Amino acid sequence: MESVKYFFITFLLILTSSVGFSAPGVSSAGFIPSVIKKTNLVDGAISIADEMASSQPNKTVVLFHSCNLQHSMGDAAGAVKDAMPAAGKADEQTPHNDTRHLGGWSAAEMKTPKGNKFIVLNLYTQQYGGHVDDAEKHLHLIEKSLENLADQFPAQDTVFVYPEISGGVAGRKWKQEVKPRVDKTLGQYQRYEIEWDKSTSKTPKLEGEIINQYRPEKPIVTSLDNKGPKTPTKEVNGLLVPIEPVEKVDEEQQEQKWYQTKTAKAVGAVSAIALITASIGFGIHKFSQKKPPRRQR
Repeated sequence: MESVKYFFITFLLILTSSVGFSAPGVSSAGFIPSVIKKTNLVDGAISIADEMASSQPNKTVVLFHSCNLQHSMGDAAGAVKDAMPAAGKADEQTPHNDTRHLGGWSAAEMKTPKGNKFIVLNLYTQQYGGHVDDAEKHLHLIEKSLENLADQFPAQDTVFVYPEISGGVAGRKWKQEVKPRVDKTLGQYQRYEIEWDKSTSKTPKLEGEIINQYRPEKPIVTSLDNKGPKTPTKEVNGLLVPIEPVEKVDEEQQEQKWYQTKTAKAVGAVSAIALITASIGFGIHKFSQKKPPRRQR
C-alpha cells in the first residue's frame, strides 16, 4: 500500500513537471476570461463587484465599454448611461469631438446596491457613433486603447469586466477580430466577458461620482470614417473640430429672389417718379388757376 502511495506521488510530480502547473483560471498565456452568459451588462458588473468585495477585496473591479467622442451613448454605452448617470456625466465633461481623447477614457466610481465600489470607464475607441468603415485603423485604435488600460491599471490589483466591445453597431467581429486583441493585451488580468442580452437592468439607478479623465500623451489617430450622417469637421491646431453647417443655396430660388428684389425696386422707383410728376403737375395747375391781384386806382 505504501509503495502504491509513493508511486502515485511520483507520477504526479512527473506529470506536473512535463506539462507545467497552472493555477485555476490561468493558462500559459495568462488568465482565461470567465464568460457571463446572456445577462444585462450592468447587472453582470454589479454581481461581479459584489462577489469580488467578499472574495478578493484587495482588487478593484473595472467595467469598460466602447464609446465615441460625440457625447452620444447608445447600445451598450446607452445601457451604462441609463443605469449609471454619473458615467454619462463623465462623458459629457470631455471636450466634444476632441480626437486627442481617442484611446483614453472618462470614468466614474459607482456603488452597487450593497455599497460595494467599482469603476466604470467610457473607453474612446471611435470618433463617431455607428459603423466604422476602416477596420484596420479601428482595430489598431482598440488595441492601443487596451494597452493604455494595461498601463494605468496593474494586473495584480484589477479585475476587468467588459461586453463584446465594438462588436455591435461599430461593425467589428468580436470573436475573429476584437477578442484576440483583448486576450493578447489583457492576458494577465482576471477578467469577465459579458454576453450582453440588451435587456433592461433590473437594478435601480446606481449612485456614483465622476473621478477622472485619461488622455493619451500622443494622439493615436486623427480620424475614422463612419457610415451614415456625421458632423463635418476641419483641422484646427492638430484637432478635428465641428464645422457649422452651411445652408445649401438653391440657384433657381436665389435667381427668383433677385428678380423679385429688382422688380420691387423698379416699381418703387416708377412710383416715386409718378408721385413727383403728379405733385409737380398739381402745383402747376394750382398756379395757373390763381387770379392776379386787382390794381388800385
